[in-house]
Amino acid sequence: MAVSDKNRQIIEAIKDSDLTQYNHLRDLLDMAILVYQEDETDLDYCLKITKYIKELIPNLPPTQELNNLYWRAILFEAPNIFESFLLYMERNRKPKKRFYFPRRRTLKIVVDDLQDLEDGKLDFLGISLPPRVGKLISDDTPVLTDEGWKNHGDLKVGDYVYDYDGMPVKVTHVFPKSYANKRVWFTDGSYIDCHENHEWIVRDRHQQKERIMETNELTDIASIDANTGKRRFMYQIPLYQPIIGWPRILPVQPYTFGAWLGDGRNQNPDICGSSDDYAIVESIVNDGYPISWHTTHKTTGVEYYGFAGLRDGLQKMGMCHSRKRVEKRIPGIYLCSSIQQRLELLAGLIDTDGCLRRKEHRYDFTTAEEMLKEDFISLVSTFGWRCYVKEVEPHVSSSGIKCKKKYWVISFNPTHPIPCRLERKQLFEFSQKRRIAIKKIENIEPKQGNCISVQGGIYRVGRRGIPTHNSTVCIFFLAWIIGRHPESHNAMSGHSGVLADRFYNDVIKLTLNEEYTFSEIFPGVSLCGKSAEKNELRYSEIEAFATLTCRGIDGTWTGAVDISSDGYLYVDDMIRDRTESLSPIRLENRYQDYLNVLVDRKNDGAKELMVGTRWNVLDPLGRVEKDNKDNPRYRFRKIPALNENNESNFQYDFGLGFSTRHYLNMKNRLDKNEWMAKFMQKPFVREGLLFPEDELNYYNGVLPDGDCITAAACDVAWGGGDSLSMPFGKAFGSREDGPVYISDWIFNQGDKYITKPLVIAKTMQHKPNMERFEANNGGDEYAEDIDRLLQLQGFKTNITWAKASNQLGKMAKIIQYAPDIKRRFYFLKPELQSEEYKKAMEELCMIVQIGRNEHEDSADGLVQLLQLISGESYAKCEAVKRPC
Repeated sequence: MAVSDKNRQIIEAIKDSDLTQYNHLRDLLDMAILVYQEDETDLDYCLKITKYIKELIPNLPPTQELNNLYWRAILFEAPNIFESFLLYMERNRKPKKRFYFPRRRTLKIVVDDLQDLEDGKLDFLGISLPPRVGKLISDDTPVLTDEGWKNHGDLKVGDYVYDYDGMPVKVTHVFPKSYANKRVWFTDGSYIDCHENHEWIVRDRHQQKERIMETNELTDIASIDANTGKRRFMYQIPLYQPIIGWPRILPVQPYTFGAWLGDGRNQNPDICGSSDDYAIVESIVNDGYPISWHTTHKTTGVEYYGFAGLRDGLQKMGMCHSRKRVEKRIPGIYLCSSIQQRLELLAGLIDTDGCLRRKEHRYDFTTAEEMLKEDFISLVSTFGWRCYVKEVEPHVSSSGIKCKKKYWVISFNPTHPIPCRLERKQLFEFSQKRRIAIKKIENIEPKQGNCISVQGGIYRVGRRGIPTHNSTVCIFFLAWIIGRHPESHNAMSGHSGVLADRFYNDVIKLTLNEEYTFSEIFPGVSLCGKSAEKNELRYSEIEAFATLTCRGIDGTWTGAVDISSDGYLYVDDMIRDRTESLSPIRLENRYQDYLNVLVDRKNDGAKELMVGTRWNVLDPLGRVEKDNKDNPRYRFRKIPALNENNESNFQYDFGLGFSTRHYLNMKNRLDKNEWMAKFMQKPFVREGLLFPEDELNYYNGVLPDGDCITAAACDVAWGGGDSLSMPFGKAFGSREDGPVYISDWIFNQGDKYITKPLVIAKTMQHKPNMERFEANNGGDEYAEDIDRLLQLQGFKTNITWAKASNQLGKMAKIIQYAPDIKRRFYFLKPELQSEEYKKAMEELCMIVQIGRNEHEDSADGLVQLLQLISGESYAKCEAVKRPC
């Protein structure tokens, strides 16, 4: 039904009035709302009126009444206009902290594209934007994993870190290096270095709610309490739960280890103490360490007890050497053991070097060893307890005793009984757990760091386990669709489950969190069911399938996911990384997964949104674009990092975003192909790859019949990012032209203390007829040491070493021998390759002939092996002849 003549006359009369008057504008908006309420088919007419009102308001003197009127117009539009939904959703947030408002100039074109998709003008929208960077922790920040401590920069995909519920979560992605430029200090004295855009989970005392905030958003950190005059820190870290861990087979029983750390002599497997504390000795004996000797100091009366079998366990951890002093410490395996094992360790430490302040429900632990101090803090933090540290400089006590070393007193209030053996140190009444707060943030000189993604998005960093978060705000559109079509069925997917976890959590946040206004825009839509296990959200109680299912491409789709005719398939980052993008086999498999797993779940009429980094013309987004380049209902939006004037497209308002300088620095650091693909949306082709994966030869692990020569060549490395590359090959037939089967491969970035045992073990396993080591940069000494160690094992083989010729550069040499490597060498099929073999192959298949390669160690090792088998020499060669 068209707008009634009466209503149209009223509206036209208002338009002809003085629209500089607030009352007239208000009446015009009221009429637009009234017309829509009478007949929703008149929506387009009403939206033209609200658009007209919004255009008039900025030209009038600002008043609170006009501001409120503007937001009423936006609220009216929000269910139907995506940009208005974005604006109103963040109405209650400060302008600088909003996602869309500061980025509007850049993202407006994308928002309009999404509006066209929902309005039925498109069936498919592909979006390519530069990756968001900046949520980064410095490389040297310690992180507790399920195998002990690692530096943040050393984390790799597959490692397990801990979330703030204490559960292990898998590292699913490690992003490229960037720089940390902020130091965040906490009220417990610890700090973490991160990027200004890194996200924290905090309880905001300004708003009395838990929020996710970037470092640069954490302003007004402290305030003065009007009643007490005390300073209050406004951003608190959530109370996090004890690390769960699981029972471990430990080198020394935990109580005994704690007692030795507290009262044991550094170079002896014994403890000393008062005869009143014999319960400690009894517990050590009960742990399986019988007393081997006992003596009493003649002057002090201090009791000394030695224990059989204790030194062996301590030495397994690198401590208790009779001829050298090693600082005491708590290895990481103890920190990720079961709660009970950690409590036993803590009890041993408290019984020996701790004291109880019963009235305050607080323990003090004292040590003069700095490493043990840090490890004790880490141990206490695994229970979620806050530590207070006091440093005491050398001084003369009131009784005249001179203290020669500084020491530390670590205090904490437990919330659980610690099984101390000494009754005077047992506590069964506890104080309420207190939060740690952010104390201050300061600028630092930029230092290298990186960002990781973990399952669920949240993980702990630092010695004291501060929780932090990784997320990408990229789901406002899905939240809008849920509000508009709560009975629709939608699905989101990507290359891994971590993306699904993140989107699942973010949609919950947008539709439930009071910081956003979803319930005001869609008052009749609310979450009525969810499954964290299946990543399903239901906003309708009558539908068999979820309103939104978030699932990785490797998850269960058939029979479990449906995309209705009014729903959306959202695909985000189908390609994992550059390595995957360089493999045509993997790209084809990924595209087939996209078609057969994801697209297969769409009902007729369902639309599609695909977002991702463009890596290769053959990636799924590229394939869809190629197949639909002339289809007007398919649109592909690409916004490069730099515009035609070499200026940033992503320099946002309020000092946010990424400057031209930032992107130019990024351009200088990255390989040209990677820069053009990830940041300029111009994906590369495979031209220039020296060893494309599909052009190499493979075998099933079974060697052909006949005699062969086994050889190994070692490109020596000493750590620091380079890899020792040592392929083992079995050559059949002619040494100059016959096939060579690469049966094993050492490819390790460790130092010599790690790689030498590997070389010895693999040499003895494969029994090569000959081995050659590149003698450059100390490789000759490395080879001689391998020769000596093999002789000690009674093993004989021919070992040679020689310096690489300076007449031909490494890359030129690799290019020269590449055709022979591709023709003669046969590699194990991927499922038979060890982890190091796989890493070597990944590096090999990424080497380009033109451009910069980060490393070429894998190819260099193969070249040396080919030279050795073919009887070629690098330069003048010295040989070590093994005795027969």
